[in-house]
Amino acid sequence: MRLIRAAAAVTAVFLVTAVFMSAPAQARKYASIIVDAETGDVLHERHASDLRYPASLTKIMTLMLAFDALKSGKLKLDQRLRVSPHAAAQPPSKLGLRAGQSVKVRDLILALVTKSANDAAVVLAEGLGGTESGFARKMTDRARGLGMSKTTFRNASGLPDPRQRTTARDMAKLGIAMMRDYPEQYRYFSVQRFTWNGRTYKNHNHLLGRYEGTDGIKTGYIRASGYNLVASVERNGHRLVGVVFGGRTGASRDKHMIKLLDRGFDHYKGGDSLIQEAFKSIEMPSLIASAHAATPAIVPVPRPRPTSGVGLLAHALSPRGEMADGSAFSAGMNLGREAAVGQVAQGDAEDSPGPTRLVGVQAGGEAAAIEAEAWAIQVGAFRVADSAHRRAAAAAARAPGLLTSDQVRIMPLETGKGRLYRARLVGLDRNAAIKACRHLASRDFSCITLAPGAS
Repeated sequence: MRLIRAAAAVTAVFLVTAVFMSAPAQARKYASIIVDAETGDVLHERHASDLRYPASLTKIMTLMLAFDALKSGKLKLDQRLRVSPHAAAQPPSKLGLRAGQSVKVRDLILALVTKSANDAAVVLAEGLGGTESGFARKMTDRARGLGMSKTTFRNASGLPDPRQRTTARDMAKLGIAMMRDYPEQYRYFSVQRFTWNGRTYKNHNHLLGRYEGTDGIKTGYIRASGYNLVASVERNGHRLVGVVFGGRTGASRDKHMIKLLDRGFDHYKGGDSLIQEAFKSIEMPSLIASAHAATPAIVPVPRPRPTSGVGLLAHALSPRGEMADGSAFSAGMNLGREAAVGQVAQGDAEDSPGPTRLVGVQAGGEAAAIEAEAWAIQVGAFRVADSAHRRAAAAAARAPGLLTSDQVRIMPLETGKGRLYRARLVGLDRNAAIKACRHLASRDFSCITLAPGAS
């Protein structure tokens, strides 16, 4: 009898422990972030810099490398790639490819964005990298170039590997970079159905066609990660990119993402204090066991918005910190030790208006006309003109051979809360602007590209 009671006691302790451990275990899977893709404003984040398993979000990077190869001519859409025994042996989700079979690159791409086919991912990886492990190293290198400093890839599909880790912040960077660098190819992510070999596969991203403005990008699931989603939505000229990790089910993840995106779009309607409370009210016991882990915070900061489409460099989402001069800035800026892209430096906002002399103000006459037809990059917006000039000059100094001090322009902008001075470098073509921004991003210096005619 004692033995039975002892066993029962041990069982009871185990069950209680299991119940209480399950909540933190699920909470450790959760992470989220909502970002304005054009300004870099982080409207909400929770555990956004904590390591998580990407699952099939990994395939976004697999596709980016495929798009790189298409752009360089190394790969063609109608080109056929051979299916190896290793690719054919991948577990579901899969197309059921057979070893020795060949598949068009276009079909492999569509299989990844809709069916999230693991065998198709490996076929692309081996076709481009020789081996899947070699391709994974290229994926990680590409991630580092995008400022995804906490991401490591070990395979092309997202199948379980304890060494394959990322963050919600890094995945937001990847989603934004995909739209920025490959706007045409990005349209693949909006395809809702794909027919191959007599079968039709539906896109796993159920926000497509159901949540207004959604046009991508990818879902993911493994047991260790929970249900993940990167979503991009555009409404009324505003584009938000959202990332959610750790959903208990696909449906609860989608519902939670929609709530976060709804609050994000409410941000542009005004009433910031009400929006903060609305974000804080989003608790999801159905999504995670510990509801407090999903309590968001939003600290919106008004700032000028570029009109050139998705121009934000992904590195504009580096962690929060202080300005280089030590003055604190708003959590809504979330851009590390550098001034934010298109944002008001909080320290400057509290200063006096500063000098009225504008060094490098937009030129007039023929020079202005030439510059208006060229691309530019913006590296910040400030309340004080000298601060804007120092920022632009620092960007030029940090990119020798790509930018010069002669390209510095300070662009005044009248807003409802006073004048801003936008720090820009002008006179670039599209490729030069992108290259310069990538260079600056790799050196922890945020910027956005601006197409000709952007305000």
